Amino acid sequence: MNLDMIIEILSSQSFISVVVLVAAIIAILELWQITKSNKLIAFLELIKYIQDEKVREARRVLIGELGVKNKDYKKWSEAEKEQVEIACHAYNFAGLMADHNLIKKDFVARGWRDSIIKCWSTAEPKIMDDRKKRGGNFLDKFKMLYDKAKEIDDKEFSSFSQKQVKSWKSKKQKRRKIK
Repeated sequence: MNLDMIIEILSSQSFISVVVLVAAIIAILELWQITKSNKLIAFLELIKYIQDEKVREARRVLIGELGVKNKDYKKWSEAEKEQVEIACHAYNFAGLMADHNLIKKDFVARGWRDSIIKCWSTAEPKIMDDRKKRGGNFLDKFKMLYDKAKEIDDKEFSSFSQKQVKSWKSKKQKRRKIK
């Protein structure tokens, strides 16, 4: 091959098309990797936020002090109402992230299923009262998660949990065998 032939091949339409195609594939793979990375970061940030001690304390008040004791909404103190708002907004934030496909709605609904159901059920009188003042879609992403969590019946949820426990035990046993 001489230099003229190499230059002719490199400048041919076919060769340029192949180079463009390879570059496009690499760009798509990079974009996919960035998207995957962003979703992981979003997921970790959500866990950090929902597991923050302030938010956990708010859920304890909502579920424990108000829910378990079945305290009448009209008798909630301002401090209790503030705690309810913190807990509800945390789940609304999670629902907003799921609605924008940053995390999977099903994952959140399954992962915090009982808490979501208990929080919504207890906070519902306040949420409905707030919707009259703030608009009908107030905390609608929290409601979306609540609806999704309610779809997962107890039997399906327990079998899912049992499968996870079996999977974890199996992995733990395999690690012990390797050591």
